[in-house]
Order: sequence, then structure tokens, then C-alpha cells
Amino acid sequence: MEPNQQQNYSIPIAIVIAGVIVAGAVLWSKGSGPVPVAQVQGQGQAQTASTAELIKSMPAVSAKDHVLGNPSAPITIVEYSDIECPFCRRFHTTMQEVMSQYGDSGQVAWVYRQFPLSIHPKAYPEATATECVASQYDNNTFWKFLAALMETKADADGNQIAVISDDFTAEQRIAEASTKLKLDGAKIALCVSADTFKQKLESLRGEAMKAGLGQNETGTPYSIIVAGNKRYFIDGAQPYSAVKALIDTALKG
Repeated sequence: MEPNQQQNYSIPIAIVIAGVIVAGAVLWSKGSGPVPVAQVQGQGQAQTASTAELIKSMPAVSAKDHVLGNPSAPITIVEYSDIECPFCRRFHTTMQEVMSQYGDSGQVAWVYRQFPLSIHPKAYPEATATECVASQYDNNTFWKFLAALMETKADADGNQIAVISDDFTAEQRIAEASTKLKLDGAKIALCVSADTFKQKLESLRGEAMKAGLGQNETGTPYSIIVAGNKRYFIDGAQPYSAVKALIDTALKG
């Protein structure tokens, strides 16, 4: 990835207002919570709104989204995620369980939106690769490719590590996932190197921040349950039991 691309996806830690630099704060990460995200503070950006208020700014699901499950489901879970984020990988497993329990019956749809962090240099090209796969193949292949990159297993110490080795470069991880799914790795690599989805990733980053990602000690994964005109926030990589409780509450209205 070119240096300027990395800069495009770095959440600023300082902004210049009237010649004065206001330093940003770095959010802490809880044991089951999100990966830290730099928080920008400045004139006109008072961090006083609650997360419940901020999530109302999240754009509605549209045809441009990656949706798994019934698009007309009464419950939609929108997740902003980073493929290299360990908490996101853990939550990906939780969401797979959610879909096995609620997706087949048409009660829940899962929407995945990209939010690659600058602290994970491989996340941007990997996010781009999943977008390339979606454009070159189909929605179903997108989800399989994403799952291949997200899949984890326990090491000798019980830690969850990526099945496609974290010791690989982004290019190697993308190539391994392509091979696993019998996709055209060269075509995907060309799409990634062309930075084909830069504008889309920038747009997703901006909308997520407007909806509160990076504020009130939040980071990735950043997920919102949408049930009609109601929205419920999922704080970080919550376990299945916690997500289930929120879904059941939302289903009851």
C-alpha cells in the first residue's frame, strides 16, 4: 500500500484550528471491547452526545451494502469492522452463531461495513480485496472470502489466531484466501493494487465516525441493531449471549 493510502485511512490524532493544534485522545480497549481508535476533539466537535444519540446518524442499509440473510428481516445488525482487529475476529464468530440461530428463519440480517484502522496496515488492502471479490463475483463469495480472512483457531496457549497466518503479508493472506476458494488471485491482486474502492472506504469511514465510532470509548467492532425505527448499540466484541439478549429485546419491540 502506498504511503498516501495509509494516511487516507489514519484517523487523525490532531487537527489545526485557527493555527492551534488540538491533540486527539486514544481510546482504551476493554477486555471484551473494541480495538482503540484515535478520537479527534476540536472546535465544533464537543464529545457530549451519548452513543444512543450518535447511532441515529448511521445511514440506512441500501443496495450498496453487503447483506447476509433476509434483506427484509425485522432485525438488521450493521457492523463496522477491521479484518485485522482481534476483537472483530472474535465478534465475527459471534455473528456467525447469530446467523445460524436467527438468519435461517429470516429474523436477522447481517450487514458488514468496512473500517480498516491505520494501526493494522494489512487491514486496508484486505478490506479492498473483499470489495474486489464482491464486484468480481457475488455477495455469497464476498462473505466466504471475508470468513476465510477472519477465521481463527486456538494456538498452544489457547489464544485465537488467524487460520491464514498473521505472519503473512496482506498480499499473501489475500492470495491464500483466493486459493482456498478457487478464485482468480491475480485478478483480485490487480484490483487491490489499483486501489479501486478508495472512495467507498473513505465514505464508510466518514459515516461511521459521524455515527459515533471513535467517541465515548468506542472502537471496532462497532455494531448497531436496527429494528424498525429503534436502534440498539452492541458495545465491542460482546459474546453471543449478550447479542442474543439484545436481539430478543428488539424482536419484542
